[in-house]
Amino acid sequence: MIDIEGDYLAFFTSPNSRKGRNLHADDRIAISVTDRENLVRGALVRGRVVKRVGGDAGWEIVDRIFAKYTGGPYPRREDREAYLVEPTHVIVPTFG
Repeated sequence: MIDIEGDYLAFFTSPNSRKGRNLHADDRIAISVTDRENLVRGALVRGRVVKRVGGDAGWEIVDRIFAKYTGGPYPRREDREAYLVEPTHVIVPTFG
């Protein structure tokens, strides 16, 4: 699940997950995004995590992203942080 937060891409994960620990050690990230309406259309994004948002502000982002995909707020069973990514390289493949 991913969304836009100002000039950044936003996603969430647990800070204690493998992904969260890897991003703490190295802020570089690659993201593949696919258009849900047209599965052959997408983008490849490379960038860096420029901010981790925790607490109430982080939960606002998590809930907004989760609601976009599911229609409801995220169930608060685990710690989650929002990660803001500044894209440094974007590729939009074309087919045909």
